[in-house]
Amino acid sequence: MIKISKKVEYALIALKLFAEKPNEVFTSKQISDKYNVPYELLSKVLQKLKKCGLLSSSLGMNGGYKLDKDPDQITIQQVISAIDGGISLTECQQGKTKDNCIIFDNCSIKDPMHKIQNELQNFFNKKKVSDLV
Repeated sequence: MIKISKKVEYALIALKLFAEKPNEVFTSKQISDKYNVPYELLSKVLQKLKKCGLLSSSLGMNGGYKLDKDPDQITIQQVISAIDGGISLTECQQGKTKDNCIIFDNCSIKDPMHKIQNELQNFFNKKKVSDLV
């Protein structure tokens, strides 16, 4: 089964909220309470999104996070890369070598899986956060 991580799910949930209300600022706590997601994990996810320039934040009584880019300019691939470092369908696609895989040299699916992974990344590069709204 191919699936995105919970961290990416939480990032997409938050980004959808920001895209729906682009002029509003939300705290980690507000988002956590609204969607019943773990506060600490969501806070780390939002910090990663800020670090890669997808969100901005402000401190103070009315502080919180907001989108730093237009939702049409944020790809799902950017979100996956920011949170998980990218997509890897197989371990060898993560840069693992024959030291980590006993069939690495004789693997008959390594190259086709690499092609499929590229196609999947291209698909997620075409999908934007605005597509979630």
